Amino acid sequence: SFRPDPYLNGEGAFETITGIQSVGVMACAKHSIANNQEHWRYGYITEVDDRTLHGEMYYHPFLRSIEVRDFNGTSSCHNAPLIGPNGILWRDGFHGISCDSATCSLGAIIISDWGATHDSAAGNANAGLDMEQPGDYILIGA
Repeated sequence: SFRPDPYLNGEGAFETITGIQSVGVMACAKHSIANNQEHWRYGYITEVDDRTLHGEMYYHPFLRSIEVRDFNGTSSCHNAPLIGPNGILWRDGFHGISCDSATCSLGAIIISDWGATHDSAAGNANAGLDMEQPGDYILIGA
């Protein structure tokens, strides 16, 4: 996050990713939507109303980060309301198991957050996970 302002965050994300990828380095936009807490982040659910999600805070920076022409990486998110057939992103047309699947149509590489793969190796692979961090946590170690 660059500033409390969602517009500036979106523009900052767009320009940062553009700059990083202009020299051939893969950028990875992390903690896409509504990841506001690091302490106990695996055990909480973020509840966000539509006005806050779409109009005031979260969507603009995320959407700007995937609008970069050569966007090629993102990180998984942990918030249960975003995923699955009843999740916010599913309802809004980003179909897939995780919020990262929103970028699949752009040819993105799906990268887990550090130690965030908690499903089976087959479940993670079938969900579209391309790269697991730190590398042998579930997929390789299973």
